[in-house]
Amino acid sequence: RFYDPGARFVPFGMVVWWEEDQDALLIDNKMAVWARTPLAPPEKSARKRTGRFKLSEDGTLEGDVRLEFTGHLSYAHKLSNYENSSVQQEEALKSEVKELFAAGEVTDIHIENVNEPKKNFVYTFKIKIPGYAQRTGKRLLVRPGFFEHGTGARFTSNERRYDVYFKYPWSDEDDVVIELPLGFAPDNAENPAPITPAMTQGVSGLDIKIRLSEDKRILTYHRSFFFGGKGAIFFSKTTYPSIKEIFTRIRTADDHSLALRQP
Repeated sequence: RFYDPGARFVPFGMVVWWEEDQDALLIDNKMAVWARTPLAPPEKSARKRTGRFKLSEDGTLEGDVRLEFTGHLSYAHKLSNYENSSVQQEEALKSEVKELFAAGEVTDIHIENVNEPKKNFVYTFKIKIPGYAQRTGKRLLVRPGFFEHGTGARFTSNERRYDVYFKYPWSDEDDVVIELPLGFAPDNAENPAPITPAMTQGVSGLDIKIRLSEDKRILTYHRSFFFGGKGAIFFSKTTYPSIKEIFTRIRTADDHSLALRQP
């Protein structure tokens, strides 16, 4: 097993991402042996994101958010925050939110485990976003995939001059609950087309489930995603069209919208 005692915030049993999947020379007083450091699978570096919201008739979304990061993602957040004051940490979070939601108002911020090597990095906060849903007459057009809203396409060019390399595999588990405005209900709550591991030779997968409560007041959204399965994080530029296609399909699913109507 490989460890990196000098990397304070790396979870126990892992090494920093640039030391993963590398040749290591093991030496004692009798012999030397080459070994390969392991590459942590997607579930070891996860974003666990939950949101509990209320949507108003004018399209304003308001509620509570919790973001928990594990593995390399937790390490990255701790490394970028631990030397900053609490005010600087909060301002950095607000800036990140502003990049996605220009009109977003973030309050009641709590940041947990910045200096805790054994615990996951966590954000909790309240957010209010005017105009999150677009109002057109008696309809509201809303994207239930809150956490991927505004992230944009990862690959836009049709051609690639260089190979594609991702730092490490990662995964997402998103749970969103939205209380709909009184009198509004979706025309339907169809799920976006999934991306199964079989479609990507085990490299990636995306599954989104959208449900509506019996009284049609509560919308629930669950998103499960991973990338880097089977240790695939390096891709030759000749395979770029396939990688671009995967992320184009992911973007289409994440952009899925629902139309809420008044009777």
